[in-house]
Amino acid sequence: MDHPEWPQLLAQEREQGRHLHESGMIRGLWRVPGRYEAVTIFDVESVEALDKLLWGLPLWRFMDIHVEALAEHYYNNPDASRYEDVTGARPAERNG
Repeated sequence: MDHPEWPQLLAQEREQGRHLHESGMIRGLWRVPGRYEAVTIFDVESVEALDKLLWGLPLWRFMDIHVEALAEHYYNNPDASRYEDVTGARPAERNG
């Protein structure tokens, strides 16, 4: 990257990334082989918290960010057999 602040921004990004990982906000981080790209799983309280976190990253202005919401799958709980067993919600309670 030909940007005069790149080394400093990269160092700040690494420091902030380590902090987010240690705090538990980053649950998983994977590198995409052959590209300068990563896939990150964040664990935050709300969409607003994720938005604030992403906008606060030192390299945000150079990133092409795609966000996908994820929900717990019942396969992650060996005792669960369906959605209700994971969330405790009944089908009628899901949407409201």
